[in-house]
Amino acid sequence: MHDARNIRYDLDQYLAAIWQSGRIAVGELWAYHCRHPYLHRLRDRSVLDAGVSSVENLLTWDVEAFAIATGYDESTGQYLGLAIPHQDPVGQVTDSTLLVRPDLALEQRDGDLAERATRTEPAGPAGTKPTPVSDTTGGIPETPAEPVGAPGPEPAHIAHNKRFFGVVTVSPDRYARDLTRLSQEIIQHLAAEDVDLEIRAEISARNPSGFSCRVSRRVTC
Repeated sequence: MHDARNIRYDLDQYLAAIWQSGRIAVGELWAYHCRHPYLHRLRDRSVLDAGVSSVENLLTWDVEAFAIATGYDESTGQYLGLAIPHQDPVGQVTDSTLLVRPDLALEQRDGDLAERATRTEPAGPAGTKPTPVSDTTGGIPETPAEPVGAPGPEPAHIAHNKRFFGVVTVSPDRYARDLTRLSQEIIQHLAAEDVDLEIRAEISARNPSGFSCRVSRRVTC
């Protein structure tokens, strides 16, 4: 199976000079696969596309894989249509789809969130009050002006990031490592807060010859 981990391995080991720039187009990567036998041998292009899409199911994408973008703006240095695995849908994979280095993708996403938070802050210097409107009798305000700096009503708390949902495919060859990372990098952080936490594990195994009695006894509750 050719998955996102295999793709990242090739990028790190054999295409490091290109990957160092921060991005590579899927069409360009496929051209390298067609020319260089030292890369993973792929049956056809659909195998590469499926491997790119599999990043959606990779919990450790920021260490072992990549983010996705639809383009790159040279003038601003920003990735267009940036998709962070487990946060955004990857979408259809085409020749122009970009694989983006995780550190650069996360840096841009953090900047976008900070800018968005700045835009939502109330305008005007802190502690200022609007000028009271005077009546028609003598210019005396109908209500006394509130002293500058007096505390106003507490803003209503708006809850953000109210739900987390993740799906991860665990490698049968490296399940101990993957499950340990799942516990350390996700579950323990969620469990540390006062949340309704539900964890479900699904295991599917098939043996055409039938499982031995020893295995059946050990795994059957």
